[in-house]
Amino acid sequence: MKHYFNSSIKTLLAILALGFCASCSDDWDDHYSVDPNVVPDMSILKMLESDSQTSNFVKVLQTTKTYNGKKVVDAVNYYDLLGSDQFLTAWAPVNSAIPDSLWKVYMKENKTEEENYLVSQRFLKNHIARFNNPVGKDGVWVTMMSTKRYKMATSSIQHAGYILKNQACTNGILHVIDKGIDYSPNLYEYITTDPQYKDNLGEFFASYTKYEIDEEKSVPAGIVDGRTVYVDSVLIETSILLDKYGFINREDSNYVVVLPSGEAYKTALDNIKDRFLFANPDYTQEEQDSLQRFYANCAL
Repeated sequence: MKHYFNSSIKTLLAILALGFCASCSDDWDDHYSVDPNVVPDMSILKMLESDSQTSNFVKVLQTTKTYNGKKVVDAVNYYDLLGSDQFLTAWAPVNSAIPDSLWKVYMKENKTEEENYLVSQRFLKNHIARFNNPVGKDGVWVTMMSTKRYKMATSSIQHAGYILKNQACTNGILHVIDKGIDYSPNLYEYITTDPQYKDNLGEFFASYTKYEIDEEKSVPAGIVDGRTVYVDSVLIETSILLDKYGFINREDSNYVVVLPSGEAYKTALDNIKDRFLFANPDYTQEEQDSLQRFYANCAL
């Protein structure tokens, strides 16, 4: 049977077909459009820069250099790190979270190598972790780039409360917190950095410690003067003293150390060091002094 449609019916069907196509096109566009709440369009760095309450943290990122082993990399700072394409999680304290006296130290333009290392290790790397670490449930542990481990809760991390959390970025996640995360030094760090020990017992331990870069775990930043530099260097630490007396540099070991005061240690060392004189013509004077220092400190 043949069906015949008059011109008015054909016109109506054409209008309906056009409307259906337009509707499909709108649904298709909506399906493939980018929702900024789902797919982020800003890096952690750009997100920090867009928030005035984290401006001090950004300044610290700009003025603190990264390390290639134990050597400062002048060409790369932590500002570059949080703007890179590797996935990270940052816990940024707001400006009011830290006293102005500390911010002045952290934001100092021309830090000495020691100042740069301490701000890097004890502040910035203590607030940044590799990979995505969203806040979801209580009791989840996270390892910071400082190697310190902290337990996360839905409302806080290491007694720092969340102002903002789970801010999705193109290169990771940003959390904003109401105070700084306290850095807890291990025993080795305490002995080698505390003012009363670092120039005697600390210097002795540090002088026998060697660091090698774990290139597989480190993130290269390019070539400088023919050598690879890293925006994030992971170090392998070795020491004959730690092998002998205990791995007091390890975060997963527990030790009790009984120490005299720094002045008492220096006095005791002066009292016994002459018992360890080396008068051997086969050794240079420098070698003899080094052996005296080594055995006197070991005995003490």
